[in-house]
Amino acid sequence: MARCGLRGTRPRCRQFRPHPEGFADSCALIEALANRGDFKIRVGAYPEPHPEATSDQADVDWLKRKFDAGADEAITQFFFEADTFLRFRDRCAKAGITKPILPGILPIENWQSTRRFATACGASIPGWLDSAFSTAERDDRCELLATAVATELCSKLIDEGVEHLHFYTAQPSRADARHLPRPRRHPTGGPAPRCMISARNSATRELSGAGPRPAPVPKTPDDQYAPYCPFA
Repeated sequence: MARCGLRGTRPRCRQFRPHPEGFADSCALIEALANRGDFKIRVGAYPEPHPEATSDQADVDWLKRKFDAGADEAITQFFFEADTFLRFRDRCAKAGITKPILPGILPIENWQSTRRFATACGASIPGWLDSAFSTAERDDRCELLATAVATELCSKLIDEGVEHLHFYTAQPSRADARHLPRPRRHPTGGPAPRCMISARNSATRELSGAGPRPAPVPKTPDDQYAPYCPFA
């Protein structure tokens, strides 16, 4: 069993103020969870500067504090280029972080919505990707492009030694492996990387590169989902 220890998103235009009887920050929450039960704790990580961070290094330092508080794994905010995650991984390794960091992947179902969401979260939008979707929208080939982009991103991460992937799904009714790039075997000859899907009102589910595909997550009244943003 695993739990995600997140501070949560503060209300817009307000400075975060902890509840007098609550936790001051995510590290306090993680420490309390670690002392409470025997389960895995996953936390958020930011491969690009968090909207409230003062620098790239500040994000790495804060992530290290989370691990020191008792976290077992981290899941990153989504990104569009593998190098964004790989540079972040290098900075974490330099800081002495050795625990697993899972790259967060957001398969694109609607580019304009994804673009707005990325802007709100502080995720960089590559110019080439913007241009590619402009052309794809004109030619009615957005779904094909989105699949190719997600597959290429995952393939590069796997080639660089990433063993686990975390997928954010935009619609619970579509949160199954049929709409995600199919994991392939690791270039070293080992098994395909572990993949996890998260959607609103559903537990995180893990997929492997082999075996039957899981059943779709049942549709819920609240079928609009946004991945946790920003991670704190």
